[in-house]
Amino acid sequence: MRNTIFIVSLVLSTIVYAKTSSSSRETNNKAGYVDILPSDKKDAILIPGNSLGAGTILQATGQVVAIGPRNIEHDAPTYAGNSGSPIILKKNWNVVGIDTYSKNNSLKRWDDKFSFKQPASQIKNDVRLFGYRLDSIPSNGWERIKWSEWRRQIESLEKMRALMDSIYDAVTGKHISETNDRRVYAIFKDFDNLRYTAPMQVWNSAKKTCFLLKSLIGTDMVNFPSWSYNFLREDVKFTKERANAYRAALETDETAQCLMPTKTYLNNSESHTQPPTTQE
Repeated sequence: MRNTIFIVSLVLSTIVYAKTSSSSRETNNKAGYVDILPSDKKDAILIPGNSLGAGTILQATGQVVAIGPRNIEHDAPTYAGNSGSPIILKKNWNVVGIDTYSKNNSLKRWDDKFSFKQPASQIKNDVRLFGYRLDSIPSNGWERIKWSEWRRQIESLEKMRALMDSIYDAVTGKHISETNDRRVYAIFKDFDNLRYTAPMQVWNSAKKTCFLLKSLIGTDMVNFPSWSYNFLREDVKFTKERANAYRAALETDETAQCLMPTKTYLNNSESHTQPPTTQE
């Protein structure tokens, strides 16, 4: 999701290319997008995109392998970060689809394994790559985006994820540093300074640490999107549910007990010993 802004810009460029080039081919599609015809199978394609999320556009080339009612299957070597990239027919530079997902072939059945080994098998690799056909998307299936609001929603999602990842790493005893959420690092640095004091003082400090972490989540929730674009809706819903679950967990004594072991949280990567089950 870190590169979602970049990806969506590719999606929007796909729409523009498709609309401007649709007049070059006959189509019965009411939406006005480019149809991909059965004759396009085996045609060379180009998929420019943000391969592996590096923030640069690399060009993957390949062929159309198969065409379905909603999907295009291709063999261009795409990666995480290519989702949303336009699938372009090189013979006429029409954009016919959006690179979308991959599928791993498990080949657990003996007969599937047999067929896969045959020279005539059209499934050549362990992974199959797919994109959505532009002409399968209805005209009302697109959503107009205001970029300033889109960026705000993306940044809020990333900030909340980073906060909760840092909290999880710290509470479960993983190494944290200032490269994580600096607020979480500062809270645990203060807690570490009291780790070897009297048990009751450490316990009170652990409870205070949980309270501060819960407050951090609450503060970021204030700025979290109250609504979201359809593309982000499931991510926003899941992140809110995760945040609420973390806040509930931080209210329990069990979470505070996890902060009681003798190992330090900072500046080492060793795991904790088992936390005590009783408090003095």
